[in-house]
Amino acid sequence: MIVSASLARACLRGFSLTIVALTTGWGQSEYCALRLEVKDPRGKPMRLPVSVVGPHGGNLGKTTTDSLGLAEFCDVGLQRVEVRVGDDSECGQIRILNVLPRFGDTIFMPVIFTGCIRHEPVYIKSCLLLLRVQSTDGKRLSGARVIAPNTEFERRTDSFGRVFVFFSLHTQAHLFVTHDTYKSSSVEANCERESDRIERTLLLERVP
Repeated sequence: MIVSASLARACLRGFSLTIVALTTGWGQSEYCALRLEVKDPRGKPMRLPVSVVGPHGGNLGKTTTDSLGLAEFCDVGLQRVEVRVGDDSECGQIRILNVLPRFGDTIFMPVIFTGCIRHEPVYIKSCLLLLRVQSTDGKRLSGARVIAPNTEFERRTDSFGRVFVFFSLHTQAHLFVTHDTYKSSSVEANCERESDRIERTLLLERVP
């Protein structure tokens, strides 16, 4: 099939006009890819740092929500991204994975940020010890008796085999553990830095 030069020019002109029309039509509608609204559990807007991380870990944007709890990210590319609400050091940070931007459409993401419930007792000039009591085969032992010799301290391990102990800075906790069907044993822990959180696991051998 032989196409004349005039017909070819006409086809090219039509093709060029089509491309220009499509490009112009898309370009007239600017949009933002993501819009976040962050509130607390009572519905009150929250000011929090929010960010978008690209598929290879690169930072695609970081800002702080406004007084209405709103934030927008317009140019985040076309690949799946991760949205983070709260700083990386924030207790209870929310991470929304695999968010795929929609071309020409804003994704609205309402977020309820609860953070962490902070009702833990203050332990100034002391440390917190978490002691887990288990059998040598890994069974968690509930009801084990935990005492500190020469003191009035006495606790029983809970259903997870745990007991929590506060003790003073620059002191040593010496705990003696007994159980009806296991051999008694002891454990020690030192409080060297204020507000340290220490974990110990004590394994008890079953009585023959």
